[in-house]
Amino acid sequence: MSIPDNHKHRHIYQFTHLNNLAGILEHGLLSYNEKERLGLPHLSIAADSIQERRASMAVPTGPGGIVHDYVPFYFCSRSPMLLSVINAKNVDQLYLLYLGVRIEVLEADDVVFTSASANTVEPPTFYSDPADLEQLAWTDIDSQKWGSPSEEARHARMAEALVHESLDVSDIDHIIVWNEHIKKKVEEIYAEAGIAPPAIEFDGHLRRHFYYTNFYEAGKASILTGPMCLRSEYENAVDESVSAREQEEPNEPVFGDLESAVEVLDGDFCAILELEAVDELETANPAHREGGGAHTRTVVAKLRESDAYAEFSGHQKNLASLAAYLHDIGKGESPKDDDGKQRVDPNHPARAIPMVQRILSEEFEELEDEDIRQILLLVSYHDIIGDVVGKGRDREQLLEVITSEEDFDMLAALSCADVASLIPSGDFARMISPHLGWLAKIKAALPELREWVLENREDDE
Repeated sequence: MSIPDNHKHRHIYQFTHLNNLAGILEHGLLSYNEKERLGLPHLSIAADSIQERRASMAVPTGPGGIVHDYVPFYFCSRSPMLLSVINAKNVDQLYLLYLGVRIEVLEADDVVFTSASANTVEPPTFYSDPADLEQLAWTDIDSQKWGSPSEEARHARMAEALVHESLDVSDIDHIIVWNEHIKKKVEEIYAEAGIAPPAIEFDGHLRRHFYYTNFYEAGKASILTGPMCLRSEYENAVDESVSAREQEEPNEPVFGDLESAVEVLDGDFCAILELEAVDELETANPAHREGGGAHTRTVVAKLRESDAYAEFSGHQKNLASLAAYLHDIGKGESPKDDDGKQRVDPNHPARAIPMVQRILSEEFEELEDEDIRQILLLVSYHDIIGDVVGKGRDREQLLEVITSEEDFDMLAALSCADVASLIPSGDFARMISPHLGWLAKIKAALPELREWVLENREDDE
C-alpha cells in the first residue's frame, strides 16, 4: 500500500502551542489518551465539545479503537478549526507551531485517515488504504481561502490523518513558525533536548499559508490579539501611563479629574480626539443598530439605568462612565469597507489600548494609579464576560486581570450595558431581537461566574 504518485509531494500537519514542544521532544507526539495515561501536561486549544465527540467516536478500520487513541494531523495547511479558536480569543497565533510530516507516514499499518473532520455528530468515512486518498475533497483541502462554500466543504477541508498512539519526533520533516523570534525559541528548545531541529520555515512555505493574518492592514499581524499578547499590552499600558504621569505634568490637560472628565463628556462628546473620530462613524456590523457615537452614548445611558450602577459609589460611577465613553474608541482605527463604514472588528478592544494610554497620560491633571488600571481594564476587556458566557472564551483569562469584587462588578455592568444598547426600543422589535435573550443569558450566568472568579483569582493564590 503506497501513496499515489500525485500525492507524494504532500505533508500532513498538526498545529500545537510552543509551550508543548519540550514535552513533545521528550515523549514524542502522543495521542490524547496516551498523554492522559502518562499524566503529561499539555496545553490544549480544542473546544471541550469537540474533545467529547472525539472521545467516543469509533475508528472502524486499522488498529480500531476511538479517535482519541490517535495522534491527529490535517492535510490542509490553513485549518478552519484554527480560525474558530482564534475568534474565540483563546490563543495567540504567534505561539502556534505547525509540525509537518511527510505523507508517506500513511503507508504504515497503524495509520488511518478520514474523509472529513472527526469531530462531527455524524462520523466521517475512515480509510486505511493510501489508494483511497483519491476519495478526499482535495479542492477543499488545498483551498487557501478563509471560508468554505458550505458546512460539508468546511468539514471535508479538515480531513484528518490519524497515527495510532504515537509518532517519533524524527518523523517531523519541518516546522512552520510565525516569525524569527519564535524560530529562535524553537531552536533553543531543541538544543535543550539535545536534538537537531528539522527545517524551520515561515508562512508561505511550499506556497501554502498557515496563519490568519489581517489583510486589511499593511504588515504581518494576526486577525486577533490573543490572550497573552492582550494581557501584556494592557499591563504595559498601565505601567507606562503611571510612569508618564510620575515623570512630568501633562501639558494643558483637558480634564481636572475623573469627575470633571465625565461632566465634560456628558456635555461635549468630542472633547477627546479619539471620541471625535468615532462620533459620526457608520458601522457595517449588522448586530449594531447605531453608528459609533450614537452607540457609545447609548451604552453610557444603559449603564446609568442599570441596577448595578445604582449600587456603585460616586467614584465608581464616574470611573465606569468614563470607561463606557472610551470602550469603543478602538473602532476609529478598525478596517473600513468601500463605503467608509467600520467593518466588524472583534479586535477593537486591543486597538483601544494605546489610545486610552494616551488619554490617561496626557489629558488629566489629577488621576490615581488605581483609576488608570481600572479604566484600562474595563476598556481592554469590555467584551470578555459576554465571550466567556456564549463564545467559548476561556474564563481563566478573567483570573489574570481581575483583582477585586469591584473590578468584576464594573466589568459586568459595562458588558451588560453594551449588549443592552443593541436591543431596539419598539415592543415588537424588542420581542424578536436576539440580543434580549443574549442579555438575559449573560445576567443569569453572572452570579456563578462572579463567585468562581472571586474564589480563584490570582491575588488569593
